[in-house]
Amino acid sequence: ENGRGGGARNQAGASEVFVGCCDGLKNFIFDYSAPGHPELYRKSKEALLDYVRVELDEGDAVAELILSGAPTYPHKPSDPPSEASRTDKEIWKREVARYVNENRH
Repeated sequence: ENGRGGGARNQAGASEVFVGCCDGLKNFIFDYSAPGHPELYRKSKEALLDYVRVELDEGDAVAELILSGAPTYPHKPSDPPSEASRTDKEIWKREVARYVNENRH
């Protein structure tokens, strides 16, 4: 409907609420632009840290990266020593596979 006071309205957006990308982080948002948002940001960051620590295989390492705020780059694994055990060689193979996977663009 168009006319005085009755213009078309954007129905989408006004009622949409961001809920997060997974159930474990539902309703946690990272916004720092209005009163009260610093506390919401802090709680959301704590929830994210708790989530990655529990849900990811290397969650503690990921949490430390989040806390440090440092950019991360995959590091090329060094070759294992010639006398490495079969277990160490298998671990090395997996590290190489992870490195290759992380460097795909």
